[in-house]
Amino acid sequence: MSNIPSNYRIPESEIVDRLSRFRARLDKKQPDWRLAVVLQPLSIFYLSGTLATGVLWIPRDDAPTLFVRRGYGRACEESPLDDIRPIRSFRDIVEALGESAGKPLPEAVHIDKDGLSLSLFELFSRYFGFKEYRSLDAELMAVRSVKSRYEIERIERSGEIHAAVLEELLPGMLCEGMSEA
Repeated sequence: MSNIPSNYRIPESEIVDRLSRFRARLDKKQPDWRLAVVLQPLSIFYLSGTLATGVLWIPRDDAPTLFVRRGYGRACEESPLDDIRPIRSFRDIVEALGESAGKPLPEAVHIDKDGLSLSLFELFSRYFGFKEYRSLDAELMAVRSVKSRYEIERIERSGEIHAAVLEELLPGMLCEGMSEA
């Protein structure tokens, strides 16, 4: 039984749609892509439905795999993805990929470069050694910029909560001479 209420989880249909739109955008703008690897936590959350720390591995012709370094149990509860695996380091991903022999890594990988720390990039490239690293940031941002009905409903609900706090709760807490702190 999940500890997370279902109304706080992103529905599976929403995650499936986001991944589908992301892949379609990559197909259109970078038609030679074979592998997308998402390293940034917010982008992982957007495409997987969980804030667990890890790596989202999205092959062009296969289901995505979420490799989780911290928060594996949480990821299993929150994310509708079928393939979620615990890891301790990138080495575990390399070993997992070795087990699925017959699927060599492409020469180029598409990663979310904007905001990626140099140390994380160097560590990633040391383990995987791709010949070319291409950005998928523009494609991911384009997909994220178009809001679904689900996202619009969440934004509207957030606005309702914000308005209630500002208009109903906060006025009763304020008094003359009160500091902002």
